[in-house]
Amino acid sequence: MKIEGCTALVTGANRGIGLGFVEELLAEGAAHIYAAARSAEDAATLSAMGDGRVTGIVLDVTRPEQVAAAAAACTGVSLLVNNAGAFNRHTLMRAPDMGSMRHEMEVNFFGLVAMCRAFAPILGANGGGAIVNVLSAGAIVPVPEMGGYSPSKFAARAAGDCIRAELAGQGTAVTSLIVGSVDTRMAEHVKGVDKASPRDIARAGLLAVRHGLEEHDTDRHAVEVRAFLARDPHRLRLSMVQRMAKLQARWQAEGTGK
Repeated sequence: MKIEGCTALVTGANRGIGLGFVEELLAEGAAHIYAAARSAEDAATLSAMGDGRVTGIVLDVTRPEQVAAAAAACTGVSLLVNNAGAFNRHTLMRAPDMGSMRHEMEVNFFGLVAMCRAFAPILGANGGGAIVNVLSAGAIVPVPEMGGYSPSKFAARAAGDCIRAELAGQGTAVTSLIVGSVDTRMAEHVKGVDKASPRDIARAGLLAVRHGLEEHDTDRHAVEVRAFLARDPHRLRLSMVQRMAKLQARWQAEGTGK
């Protein structure tokens, strides 16, 4: 699919990778971009970007009425970027309750599927178009310290495969982006690794759309995780367990519940 001249909708567009997508879409000649954020203030800031090609909209992907309103208002969309995500930094066993992991699943899985369901007829009516799901290396390798985030991304990856098959008949491409370490607020706690910029991830994502890739590792860290998984999956799982044991020892010493 061509990026130049397309009409796109990007969720979670007010910062990080979402904002990177808005900036790259502008640079690559998109005709119009609906930039979604949960607050009216952020949506207004997004509307002020660029040269009039950006319209900020209020959209929380976990609220069905807002998803429906977005679909009713944005009927020209040919590219949907599902970027909105939640990472609450609680593990599955040490979280005080299951609310954190339920929230991560609501945003990262159910919200993504809700957007695909709402916009599939629109994409079909506009020639097929494409869906980009921004996932994580935690979608191909279970990461214990990511709590509900990693399982929710596994679920989103599986959903993308199912949705791709369902929408093949209307010509809609579905791309899963496997993202490693990125310089965003969500990953500010990650130390000791080189971080890609949000625009680097967006650039890789749009490249995947142009070439019709079903799954694409967007940065060096993601590529390394994929390679390690292919080369020695048992050793990678053991490494994860060892990392978790060290974290638990540190948490015990610090008395933290996370």
